[in-house]
Amino acid sequence: MQSWAQILGSHIMYKAYYILRRDLNMSTAKLAVQVGHGTDIVHAWADFDKYMLWKSQDRRKIVLSIKTKTKLNNLITVLQEKHIHYREIVDIGLTELDGLTTTGIVIMPIEEDKLPKQVQRLQLWRD
Repeated sequence: MQSWAQILGSHIMYKAYYILRRDLNMSTAKLAVQVGHGTDIVHAWADFDKYMLWKSQDRRKIVLSIKTKTKLNNLITVLQEKHIHYREIVDIGLTELDGLTTTGIVIMPIEEDKLPKQVQRLQLWRD
């Protein structure tokens, strides 16, 4: 495997994907905080080489929406089957949400061409 330093000159693009639940009706501010939580997770848990590549490529972030927790759980199953590194984003419920709530997931920095079709089909988050 090449190191991140060797790949820097290549055209492989790494992006982190934030997939957040529409059914929670989060405000724009709450959504922004969830993306922030997801970014904290990336900094703490990403594979070092992929993280360094992502960081060197301006830390691109794509925010996508998913309709329900059930659909999110189905997507998580796909990610697990394909061994794609992700983490859940959980809100502790101090403001808009009641109690611990899974608001979405973040897919750790990944090459664009390795993203499953189930993720590629999701819509960008728009208010």
